[in-house]
Amino acid sequence: MSPTDALTRPATSSDVAALAGVSRSTVSRILNGDDAPFPDVTKQRVRDAAAKLRYRPSAAARSLVTGHNDTIVIVAPNSRFSGHVQDALDEVAGQTRPYSANVVLRFVTSASKDTVDSLQQLRPLAVLNLGVLSRNEIVELENRGVMVVPEVVGSEEATGDPGFARLQAEQLRTHGDRPLWYAEAEGDKPEPYSDDRFAALHSYCTAEGLAPPGLVQVSLDIEGGKLALSRVLSSDSSAAIACYNDEVALTLLAAAREMDVEVPGRVAIIGMDDIIAGQLWSPRLTSIRINMQPLIATLAAELRDRLAGRTHRAEELPEDFFSVVPGETA
Repeated sequence: MSPTDALTRPATSSDVAALAGVSRSTVSRILNGDDAPFPDVTKQRVRDAAAKLRYRPSAAARSLVTGHNDTIVIVAPNSRFSGHVQDALDEVAGQTRPYSANVVLRFVTSASKDTVDSLQQLRPLAVLNLGVLSRNEIVELENRGVMVVPEVVGSEEATGDPGFARLQAEQLRTHGDRPLWYAEAEGDKPEPYSDDRFAALHSYCTAEGLAPPGLVQVSLDIEGGKLALSRVLSSDSSAAIACYNDEVALTLLAAAREMDVEVPGRVAIIGMDDIIAGQLWSPRLTSIRINMQPLIATLAAELRDRLAGRTHRAEELPEDFFSVVPGETA
């Protein structure tokens, strides 16, 4: 490719192959992430040549050949989310850079045939499922040629609670055994993980020989918080409350301040998500932090293996996926 050519046409894989001294198939495999068989020096030579020629693989051509484009779709519930979704987007973008992939976030109120159909029509490189798609919907998409990560393992539905409720309960019980409650947000925006979280807390209480947890809905305003806290304390003189997220927890803390209820002396409260506001509150909110980096790294490893045609061995969630953020409320 001459300098004159560079001004009149974009570089091709043949140009990169000629400059790097390798075959076109080698260029294609390395630049599309299937680079494990090649020595580091070859991979670097190809990438340097592509950078020098400002080469970008043709997404349209690759889509015609492979039957999909370079888009990775993150499917997330249309719910109250913290900054962890942005963390997930950033991690996916970074982890999938070798595939020249665009990352698109799709919020779904509830999965349906329309959702499955629209995902197929997008012809994505892969779909990353953050708990929206059921096992049957994942299988249907896979049967239609759409890769879904993580893949279905076994015959049981995945749970929306990988251990959050247990960790919340154990932290609350450090203040002594008192009636456990689960608090979720009240409103018309669905909380898709909430039912699973409450069910997990119920299962924990059963396994520990504790009374079943109470359930209270909280409107996210001061009056709603006072109403919810009054309901809890009308049943018990003291309580320990596991909250769906930090917004619910902060609403109850504001209500406790207004009602002169001692925290954690009379009511212990733990949140979920570790938002900044919780750490600025007094007393400082005890919460659960979700670390998206190891989770997305695990999903990206599965994606790499499956795109390269390698058998992927399902892994347990990383131990540091979530942890207690010490505070003063539980």
